[in-house]
Amino acid sequence: MRKIIYVIDALDDQQLVRLIYPTSDVRVSNQFQLPDWAEVLQELKRKGITKHLLWEEYTQAYPNRSYSYAQRSGHTIKPDMVQ
Repeated sequence: MRKIIYVIDALDDQQLVRLIYPTSDVRVSNQFQLPDWAEVLQELKRKGITKHLLWEEYTQAYPNRSYSYAQRSGHTIKPDMVQ
């Protein structure tokens, strides 16, 4: 257990994020990544899929560039956003 702690202490934030979320976009940015609203609407039609579940998947995909749940919930999906 101590070896693991020493290894984690030796990693910087970017290395640690890459270790925990290997397939995520971990670039640091002040611009947020908007969800694909057409995909969100399609997924919400499926049984058992909730906005919160989709938000969790979104934040895992873009940990440094995602909106908080409250911010994302404030965005409205307009008809012209969906093609």
